[in-house]
Amino acid sequence: MSTVDTDVLVASLERRLARLEALCLGAPKKPMPVKQALTLYIEATRLIGADVLPVDAVRGWSQALLMLDEVVLFELGRECGDPNPWVPFLQLLGTLRDAGHGADVAAAEAHLREVAANMLRAKGLSLVSPDDLLAREPLGRTALDA
Repeated sequence: MSTVDTDVLVASLERRLARLEALCLGAPKKPMPVKQALTLYIEATRLIGADVLPVDAVRGWSQALLMLDEVVLFELGRECGDPNPWVPFLQLLGTLRDAGHGADVAAAEAHLREVAANMLRAKGLSLVSPDDLLAREPLGRTALDA
């Protein structure tokens, strides 16, 4: 088994464990519909850099973002015209972490980073990390900007 195969297997097991944790915490069992993901995408974009968010809202975001996977995010990217639709979610989680909610968002952030890395690998960009794209300014307009 190669290193890449091992990494993929470990990532898959970590994602399954995160989903199991989410199920135990009461997250819905069905995959998130793309329309719901689009609503979250718009709201996350609006909330990036927000000063205060109630603890219940932070936990709600964490549970919702644990439901996002590669399939939903690829569909979301097609829907909104963003090649990296996970970026606003990670930016929001970073804002929440910096605001003192690190423990509440840690699992969602780790999950979303892994999903983002898998999406980059699927696009043939295995040498690019999610952090590389988080530091960049947006690369043009999306369908939502129109």
